[in-house]
Amino acid sequence: MRRYHSANQAVSRRSLLLGVAAFVSFRGTPAGAGWTGERFVVDRNSGIAIGGFDPIGYFLERRAVPGLPELQADWAGVTWLFANDGNRAAFRRDPATYAPRFGGYCVEAISRGLAAEGDPRLFRVHHNRLYFARDAATLALFDTTPDKIAAAAAERWPQLAATLAG
Repeated sequence: MRRYHSANQAVSRRSLLLGVAAFVSFRGTPAGAGWTGERFVVDRNSGIAIGGFDPIGYFLERRAVPGLPELQADWAGVTWLFANDGNRAAFRRDPATYAPRFGGYCVEAISRGLAAEGDPRLFRVHHNRLYFARDAATLALFDTTPDKIAAAAAERWPQLAATLAG
């Protein structure tokens, strides 16, 4: 089931600060230099990011490559899977480069102020950044004006991310 959150949901500064403090005290400081602070879409049962696909595969093979459970890395409080040791090593060196923008939420929905989970099989690598779409129609829409949609999403993301559960 997909969740939709409006960017206009009110979050008091105090509740936001309390939530951040609780998150940091529970999770500790996220490991890895360059942590983006993004909240990632993860499987609610396993805690695995982006459907278990290898984030490096999108860049090297231009497709969603399944990761292997025995090749894991933890970053930003999330478990990521990889197809091989080389991909895992590359991710560990620079995870913010390979992780999906907007935490794996749909770039087009984010551009409109909604948080809809992206489908890791529906993606684009644009300007060396990984973006997901929630369905084929929104991926096609992204393809028409990717710079405009990505810029609008980048503008809305900080406020929207603050409304998402950690």
